[in-house]
This record gives sequence, C-alpha cells and structure tokens, in this order.
Amino acid sequence: MLRLELPCAAALVLLCAGAALSQEDPVTVEVLVDQVKANDYDAQGTAVKLGASGSEALIPLVESSEEYRLLAAICLNLTGGPKAAAKGLELLRDRDPQLVSIGIKILHRTPPEGHEDELLSLYESTRDEYLREQLPVIASRLKAPRPAAWLELEKSRHRWPEDQAEPGPEQVLAVANPGLVKGVARMGNAPAQREFNRRVARAKGEALRRWIEEAVAIKEPWVVDGLSTLLGDEQVLVEIGADGMPKTMVRACDLAVWGIAEVKGLDFGFKVDRFSNYSPAQREVVRRKLVTGGS
Repeated sequence: MLRLELPCAAALVLLCAGAALSQEDPVTVEVLVDQVKANDYDAQGTAVKLGASGSEALIPLVESSEEYRLLAAICLNLTGGPKAAAKGLELLRDRDPQLVSIGIKILHRTPPEGHEDELLSLYESTRDEYLREQLPVIASRLKAPRPAAWLELEKSRHRWPEDQAEPGPEQVLAVANPGLVKGVARMGNAPAQREFNRRVARAKGEALRRWIEEAVAIKEPWVVDGLSTLLGDEQVLVEIGADGMPKTMVRACDLAVWGIAEVKGLDFGFKVDRFSNYSPAQREVVRRKLVTGGS
C-alpha cells in the first residue's frame, strides 16, 4: 500500500485549510447578490448551490444598467426556474448580443412553458439568424410544442411560384434553416425527421460534425437512419493530439459508429468511444447488427 509521509508543518497547513473550508460562509441569497454586485465570479458557484431560490433576487440585477448585469444574467442561467425562463424570454430582445446569447442558454436549460406563441413571434420578426435557428429547438423542449405552427410560419417566410401547388411539409423543410429542421424533428414530426437524416447524409466538414452531435443528443431510434449512411464516409472531421505528436484522425464513419452505439445501446463486440478509428470489418459488424436488430 502506498503511503505518503508529510512533514509536520505541511500537515498543519492541510489541517488549517480543512478547518477553513468547514467554516465557509453559509450560502444565502444575500451572499449571491453581494458577489454579483462586486463582479465576483465566485457568484456562479453560489448560484448553482441556491438553484431556483436565487432567481428572484437576480432579476433586478439583470435589469440594472450596472456593469455587473452580465454576471447577473450568467448566474440566472445557473439558478434556473420559471422566473429565470421569463427573464430569459425578455433577454432575447436585448440590445446586448452577449445577453441575447445568455437568454438563449437560459431557455435551453429552462424551457418557457406557455410561451410558444412568443417564440413564434420572435422567429418571424428577428433579423438575428443565430437566434432564429435556436428558437424552434427551444420550443421542442416544451411539453406540448406545435410543429404545424412552425412549419406554417416557415412557409410564410418564402416566396413560392404562383403556378405551383400549395407546398407541403417536405418542400418547406427543404428550404428551412437547420434549427427549424432540428427543432421540428425533435417535436416528433416525421417529414422533419426524414429531412434531418437527409441533411446528415449530405453534410460535409464541421457542419456534418454538428449534425452528428445533434443526432446523438436527440438519442431517438429514427436518427440511426442518417448515421448509418456515414459508415463508409472516411472524411476526417476531428484531429486529436498535441503539436509535434502523432494525431488520431477521427472520421465521419468513426463518429457514426460511436453515435449508433450511443443511440441504440448495442454491443458490437469491440470497445466504442468517440475518439477511436474503426476498421472496415468493424463497421461491417455495425451494419449487420442494424439489419438483424442487434442479434
């Protein structure tokens, strides 16, 4: 058994440090407010410990014009709860892009139940393309989102040939931004799920890596149709390794193996992680497992 001997002085330092830790100030809303007003980023740890009980006290700080407003919003994302979600909705219209970004994070973490119409309205009016892409994904986290409303709104944003029949969901989704496809697919809309998988199959480079990550985050069986199309795709998506050292080149097919394993929970007979390469023979095992249903 390994033993580490410490000099008496060092042991005394450790004992004193332990005593200090055991006597740290109690976590209260007042402590959180004081930390935020002092622009002390230890407030983030306090916010996590307080949870939703700290949200109400943070809202006036977010609404202030003081320099600590940004830290207050960051902490509000960490406390969460319905009050945080309501303020997050307001932040989406803020003039400060940093606060808009934090508002998006708040709503991803704490969906604004009962406010889907506000998300739809902002989707129609905003000129911020990043925000527009996030809104349907936020809506997909609601308990009862309305995919048809999002598709109808997206349809109204495009000009369609007058001699063309009324465009259906497939035509609307084909021209929609990635966020709408992801969000409506998450809502359970079958045409959007098919379009999601088509985009996985067509994407290249960094865009493909993001689609794969999204598929794994969704973690529903329907995403496997898209991931399985990548088992023969050897384009490199990620390089892993320090400068001057041999690097692991993670390809689309490697991430597909990892993604399928994550979603399906299948045992392929070899270790699977997101940082390894898989041989053609191993990828063939994955294909066969998908055909046989894992048997």
